[in-house]
Amino acid sequence: MHQVEKPPIICTICNTPDFWTLRISDRGTGMTDSVLHQIENYCYTSFKPEEEYSHAFGDLVSAGVQDQGSSLAGFGVGIPISKAYVKFVQGKLEFQTMPGIGTDVYIKIPQLSEMLDEVRI
Repeated sequence: MHQVEKPPIICTICNTPDFWTLRISDRGTGMTDSVLHQIENYCYTSFKPEEEYSHAFGDLVSAGVQDQGSSLAGFGVGIPISKAYVKFVQGKLEFQTMPGIGTDVYIKIPQLSEMLDEVRI
């Protein structure tokens, strides 16, 4: 079976004296407004087991689906849990997407030194 080469996922990390910002950027299919409004809901998924993945995480997901074992994709908990963790450290999780162009995910969290009295690790 021929696998289609997909564009890379690019991670960019920047920091200022007040914040860390992580941008995860892909040039995939992007998301429609209807999908974007649902992705923060538990149990919502747009995962399709028949899709093929050509990157390392996709190989792990595909292996779980093909073996009928557990899969990491499709449960609809990844984004809601990520948002909860980011909110716990008083940060923000934002999505910018354009259908047919791709998606950028921004995680912005305050510098930990400003929060030492409020965060226990």
